Parts: sequence; structure tokens; C-alpha cells
Amino acid sequence: MVEILVLEDDYLWQLHLERILQKYKNFKILKFSETIKDGLVQISNLNPDLIISDIYLKDGNVFDSLLQHKFEVTPTLFISGTQEELVLGRSDNYKMSSYLVKPFHEVSLISTLNILADNYINLKNNYIFLKSNQKAPQRIYFEEIERVEAEGNYCIIFFNNGKKIAKKLSLKKMITTLDKRFFQINKSTLVNLNHLSKIDYSNHELYINNLKFPLGKKYKKNLESILY
Repeated sequence: MVEILVLEDDYLWQLHLERILQKYKNFKILKFSETIKDGLVQISNLNPDLIISDIYLKDGNVFDSLLQHKFEVTPTLFISGTQEELVLGRSDNYKMSSYLVKPFHEVSLISTLNILADNYINLKNNYIFLKSNQKAPQRIYFEEIERVEAEGNYCIIFFNNGKKIAKKLSLKKMITTLDKRFFQINKSTLVNLNHLSKIDYSNHELYINNLKFPLGKKYKKNLESILY
């Protein structure tokens, strides 16, 4: 069952969504939040499988508020009464998301939710715990990781938001910790193929989020077998 948190401040739309989703046993609404502030609390407390969120809530714009708190690691269906190109464009910036313009048909809602669930929920549930500076372990979702680089006895984990963290672990052990979306491209670098931008086989180079890395000859054949 897919557990859903709904961020919607229009009571009629709350009822509408509830009536539709009650018909489908594979979906369950955990809670309705009418503000961004409460939405953040519920995302943390409930850890929903999927989020349905209106873009404009009582206390602000979701893109300007919630997305700064990394809730984009959860598959999200954005809904809104606006068809502004700026809004549509911003929703496209988030891989684990889709967008529906109100009013939408029941079939459109269910099919979109099914696509999000099929494509992304398994990705969301894959994570590791990392300790940093003796703080409580931090849950890191695999999809947030751009690449891992070995430096001595440590692995430096680079995230797609530009941040990085060091973990005392060999690259060989890190490979067994992650899943099949990660591929070793040379002796010291492991990359998330979901962030692959381009491969230049002639120059033995690979681009992750437009950053260039050397592609070792002995890894090239295995990469080709995965991608083609």
C-alpha cells in the first residue's frame, strides 16, 4: 500500500481527493496538511511514500519553502489551478515529481500516482545511515548521491546539492552498500548512473551532472553491457 501525505488547504479539494483515493485499496491518505509549516512536521513524522501537494498554500509557495528542506527525495505530485509556464517549469526540475492542473479527471490522478509509485518509491526506500562529527546518524537516500571518490582509507560521498561527507570505508565495501544504479568507472570513482549526462567513449570520459571524469578502459565494456 502506498501511504500518501496531502498538502492542500482547500477543504473541497481535500474531500475530492479523499473520495477518489478511497476507491483504490493500494492508496491510503495518512493526513491532510493545510500549511507548509505543518507539512514539514508531518513529512518528518510520517515519512510518507508519496506526497500530493498544492503549490500555493496558506503560508506560502511550496517551491520556495518545502523544497529547501529536501522533501524532493519523496515522490511528489504537484497540483495547482495555474498553468503558468514558470510553475510548470519549476516542477520539471525535480525528477521524482509530476504535475496536474486542476480540475483533473480521476483517471489522470490515479495513472499519475501509479507512475510515480512504480518509478520512484523503490528508489526512495534505498538509503544508508552515515555519522558525521559525532552527531546522530543521518539517513542518506541513494538518489541524493552523485558519486563516491576514494581517498586513502576514506570514501568521499558527493551529493547532487553540492555538499559532501567523508566516511571511513573502502570503495570496495561502499559498492556492496549501494545498489545497481552505482557503477565504478575507474580505480577511485563510483558514480550514480541516474545522474549520467554523457559518455565520450573515444576519449574515455564520462559526464555526471555535466562534470567530467575519466572512464577506465577495463570498466568501459561492463558499462556498455549495462547501458545497451
